Amino acid sequence: MKGKLSWPIFWALVGVFIVIACVFSIPAFRDLLMGFPFIIISGSIFLLLGVALIVLTVREKVGGTLKKLFLLTGASSAGFFVSILLHNFIYGLFIHFLGADFWDRIGLGDEPVFFIIAVFVCPLGFLVGVVGSIWLWSVLEPKDAMNAKGAEIPTAWFSIIPIAGYIWWWGFCKGVKMVTDGRMSAVGAFCLAFFLGIVGMVIIRVIIRGALHNVTHDITPSPVSS
Repeated sequence: MKGKLSWPIFWALVGVFIVIACVFSIPAFRDLLMGFPFIIISGSIFLLLGVALIVLTVREKVGGTLKKLFLLTGASSAGFFVSILLHNFIYGLFIHFLGADFWDRIGLGDEPVFFIIAVFVCPLGFLVGVVGSIWLWSVLEPKDAMNAKGAEIPTAWFSIIPIAGYIWWWGFCKGVKMVTDGRMSAVGAFCLAFFLGIVGMVIIRVIIRGALHNVTHDITPSPVSS
């Protein structure tokens, strides 16, 4: 599978995001780490990892849906920090040349464009890119690999349909049992996916990768495979 360097950068980006989210949302971490140095350092790392993900995605010729999701993730993480800088720059620039009450005079109170991009557009794009990439990595690629080994797992769209989703996941877990030669039972796989969510799917993915090592290296998620 293409993206040998893109994936580590992607996971590093997710890790930095988790650290930032914890510092901002958990009082104990916020009291310990929050401050101007943390914001600058974490923001710079977030920006650089986003740029690196974009560059490596293009350089490694990652294709299909994964390419779009990687580019969205990288652009959103880089765009978040850049938008904050541009928001503050434009806000201060207009105040410097047109007066301290400029934004109040025009009825806005603040610079709106880059504020909206930083607060709404980039976080949403980052979330879509991360969730979509993990979905491809942990569900669609293993599904394709298992089907290549003889499993008959239908389109993953069924997995998000009420009631039918449980049936699909059971079929997926039966495929896990088949390709691992029973080393992981269908019940065990289902419990991991149901109770641990993404963490459980990562565990299943690692187990499948060990069982289908030669297959998973050759599988690249197709834009129409779902």
